[in-house]
Amino acid sequence: MIFICFVAVVLFTTLSALEKYEGSALLEIIPESALDQKSLQKLEHGELMVDFWKAAALPGQKSIALVRKEFKREVAKYLRKHKLKWIKLDFNVGKHIRDVHFTWLEKNKVKKIEEIYSDWKRFPYNEYNGYEEISSLLSQINAEFPNMTRLVTIGQSYEGRNLSALRIGTAKRGIWIDAGIHAREWIAVSSAVYMIGQILKDYNKGDPKVRHLMDNISWYILPMFNPDGYEFTRTTDRLWRKSRSRNNVSSINCDGVDLNRNFDVDFGVSGTSMSPCSHVYCGPHAFSEPETISLRRFLKENERNLVAYVALHTFSQLWLMPFGYGANEFPLDINELNATALEAVQALRSVHHSKYHVMTSGQLYPASGDGPDWVKTYTKIPYCYTIELRPDHYRKGGFVLPESEIIPTGEEVYAGLKAMAEHILKKLPKN
Repeated sequence: MIFICFVAVVLFTTLSALEKYEGSALLEIIPESALDQKSLQKLEHGELMVDFWKAAALPGQKSIALVRKEFKREVAKYLRKHKLKWIKLDFNVGKHIRDVHFTWLEKNKVKKIEEIYSDWKRFPYNEYNGYEEISSLLSQINAEFPNMTRLVTIGQSYEGRNLSALRIGTAKRGIWIDAGIHAREWIAVSSAVYMIGQILKDYNKGDPKVRHLMDNISWYILPMFNPDGYEFTRTTDRLWRKSRSRNNVSSINCDGVDLNRNFDVDFGVSGTSMSPCSHVYCGPHAFSEPETISLRRFLKENERNLVAYVALHTFSQLWLMPFGYGANEFPLDINELNATALEAVQALRSVHHSKYHVMTSGQLYPASGDGPDWVKTYTKIPYCYTIELRPDHYRKGGFVLPESEIIPTGEEVYAGLKAMAEHILKKLPKN
């Protein structure tokens, strides 16, 4: 499939888009008591646009928060009023975004589609590609391998973009993987795209482990769960987290919903906000968004055949299990989930020696209404995970990783997911 056209990929074309986070401050805040933690949660869920990169699950733990330039004075006033201890970290987020993306912008101003998509094997898996490029790749692969793949469109986003997954394999049992529910987490999207290409390459060259897996399990991979937000990060706000639905609030910063707080499981209780201007706004009600409605419908229709659900995120290098809505809440099969995850991170580490830790989402920080919790609670899908990809620390880039990190991140998470699939396959009854 050859597209004879040129696409102008105008990314960060205005200086204001690159400078949005100039002058911002990254703070370390440590709540020393339950009252401190409650005050910190109010700050996170308020309207000062404080973006918590890491939230303290318990008193004494560190929180890392990004404060935009225009809100620094008000946030400092709030911290003093509530006697919260904080320090400014020596990491210039605005400069980091600018340094990483100036070169990337120049390289991606214009791309020739016929050069990229005439052969799926030549697709630039080592680059951050946009919605149109990734969508065209999925269509091209499906056209070339009609007996082995199927394009599965589960619905449309708020702005009308297709939510398209690629099914690879014909086995009845399947593993669902989605990425990019949080718009700024580009490395998750690119890792999902990398996996699609690598599964096909390994299968075609006769890799025995991949062929064995493919004979027994199909892969459903949705690279962009939040395509509207993803495209918004490429043109307007690199650190945008939410979807792009309209909330009838005058400020553009108050649009969108945190889709990973919009599922109907302990909805709106912890680690979320009812304020549309918050980065963790859960929406007016559970399943208020077309993206989460679409996923719910697909998973419920296919729950008897799906054996695992995996959501790719970044950052922290963690393999997380349910539940997220409480530090002391565990599913009944937590031991099996933990054993499977430990095998996966061991395989992952063998690739580039990256250390991933296994814990529940709630032990990281409280977050009610997230996808894996809902899947584990309300479907028959037994294995449910969230994987927080590279890096392990904000100083290594946080949400803004250079393109040189795409392939190694993809390689190691691919190894981990194959190990997970092999473990699950051993546990399943024979067809």
